[in-house]
Amino acid sequence: MRASWVSDKGRVSVAESGLLLRVPQVLVVPADHPPAVRDTVTLAETVGESFIDYPLGYGNRTANDRAFDAAGVERVITMEATDVSAAAEFVAHGLGVTILPTRTVPKAAGCKALTVTDQSLEWALHVATAEHRRISAATSALIGMADDFVDDRS
Repeated sequence: MRASWVSDKGRVSVAESGLLLRVPQVLVVPADHPPAVRDTVTLAETVGESFIDYPLGYGNRTANDRAFDAAGVERVITMEATDVSAAAEFVAHGLGVTILPTRTVPKAAGCKALTVTDQSLEWALHVATAEHRRISAATSALIGMADDFVDDRS
């Protein structure tokens, strides 16, 4: 493949990379969890929580790992989920807390989203083109189509 969608452009050798969108994320806790009475939290306040996170290699997991490292906070991951809806269901059933993209936070009464104030939990999606390879007309057209539909550029 001569172009790819990547969330961690630092791990690939690319000739060019273009930002497609930024995805803000929030900490999601069970609605009856003590921090749920608030709207914001710091990562230091999550020490001791059981986290539901994504497997290593997922872009949002990488973003989460970086945020916790930057804050100097160690988290305990007790469960991994490959689907944001499953992670939200686990939280709603009191199995832990998770970090979800704001677009996927459930509106159900079982969860509460908290904005993290001391670190960015944002992850970004980029289109990257490989070094030393020519982009085909089809790939160029696909990138152009993606540009037409992206509404979250920063």
